[in-house]
Amino acid sequence: MSLLNEILDRFKKPWTSSFVAYLIIVMMSGFVGVFFTMKEVYDSCESDSYKVAEGLATFFISVIATSFIDLNISPKLQNKKSIMMWSFILYALAVFLMWWTYECKSFWAFVPAILGTFFSVSSWILANADNENIINETFFDDMRGRDVGHGNSWSQ
Repeated sequence: MSLLNEILDRFKKPWTSSFVAYLIIVMMSGFVGVFFTMKEVYDSCESDSYKVAEGLATFFISVIATSFIDLNISPKLQNKKSIMMWSFILYALAVFLMWWTYECKSFWAFVPAILGTFFSVSSWILANADNENIINETFFDDMRGRDVGHGNSWSQ
């Protein structure tokens, strides 16, 4: 399987209710700091909306870092070496986007911040596509067929 096909399969694979719920919980937890920054910017009289973009940057860099670690230690990858190399390249891109966000002290800071946030959510989905702890079907697949002979060794 090619690298592109594996990535596309990982994007198609995980969309169960438990996966979506976990994605929402993770993203909402991460956005708590961004919401506090938004409140601070709203309450101030200065034109410092770029601080919200900086909050997004700290959020996306942490999500990307943990996602790439999870992705690279996944035992189910078929193109492990290619994904590992691309992970390092894309992490460098994420660091650049974070730097760019902090360099812009204007509304333009939102451009790299939003790009990085989209990129981080995508990397999180790729990294958790085969996470058996958050996908409903894996539990039921594990249990199927295990009831055969269940209780045979019980005394009567």
